[in-house]
Amino acid sequence: PSVVYDAGQAQPVANWAVRPRPNQGLGMALLVLGALLPLGDIFRATTAPAAVHAYEAAAAEGRDPAQVITAYGASALLYFLLLVPTWIVGSLWLSRARENAALIAPDRVRLSAVWAWLGWWVPIVFLWFPKLIVDDSWRITSSAAAAGARGRYRGTGLWWGLWIAYLFAGKLASNPAIQKRIMGINNGHQGVVAALDIAVLLGILAFAAWVPVVRGLSQAQTELARSYGSVVT
Repeated sequence: PSVVYDAGQAQPVANWAVRPRPNQGLGMALLVLGALLPLGDIFRATTAPAAVHAYEAAAAEGRDPAQVITAYGASALLYFLLLVPTWIVGSLWLSRARENAALIAPDRVRLSAVWAWLGWWVPIVFLWFPKLIVDDSWRITSSAAAAGARGRYRGTGLWWGLWIAYLFAGKLASNPAIQKRIMGINNGHQGVVAALDIAVLLGILAFAAWVPVVRGLSQAQTELARSYGSVVT
């Protein structure tokens, strides 16, 4: 039989499989992993000048700059390796958030479950799909749970605007034509920007705006799980 939720009374239900589940554990893991990405950006930016110097010295000596090993190169590799676990944990967190919201008000959830995973990557839709899922999940949860100050829904436009700006700034900074004409980067520089670029600053700001979003939605969903008698993990 189907289960009908009374969000106002928040009575526990017999079927544990369909109870809302807490989301703070995944939220915390997401913030830890997410913090490593801007830290990686900062480390790459601080090691970039030394890398450029090493590449230029190698070119002057007739060596191939691509064969030069630098801290910048190692940090860039580590950054990309962090993207996969961050995407997995972030998608798990967003998927659970959407699942909890769908238990309460399935007609108010605008996107299917698969977009909690693919919405970050699919061209064009990555510009707004993740934000839609976050907004739907947080609004529904906040309206159904006795959310405290942290768990109440707040606008996510600042976070999302900074995130999109960060993505586009990174794309522009890695474009060879822009690197050559605007930044004065030649082939010997291996695409390394010697100065701290705007994408790094946008990444830091985007993460700072992301923290209250993750904490707020996670808190609201954990409070919802408590109201239904779920065990908090």
